Amino acid sequence: MYDIALLLHEYYLLTQHLTDTATPQLRMLILGEGSVGKSMLIGAITETFEYYMAASLLAKCAASGVAASDIGAQMLHSLLGLKIRMPKEDNWLQRSGKSNQLKRMKKRNS
Repeated sequence: MYDIALLLHEYYLLTQHLTDTATPQLRMLILGEGSVGKSMLIGAITETFEYYMAASLLAKCAASGVAASDIGAQMLHSLLGLKIRMPKEDNWLQRSGKSNQLKRMKKRNS
């Protein structure tokens, strides 16, 4: 069911990124069918960030509202500051994220 060696390797990479400030930003995409432990893995990652007092550096998102609620995350479009409906103006991308940028800054500083 779980490949323990792979999970330990991923955990090692995660802790390296949290303890070594010279490493580049780490982005992870966790995919899998239902009941394979994605939420449990994300919970462990969240606890690790909290242990290293770096919870404000973790951004979690999910494609659906139910999934986002289950892991304490935002929906993907909300995290990225995208509107659900695309505006007709040409500069929609530049205008879309200001309020979300402020939210992220407040969360990062707390």
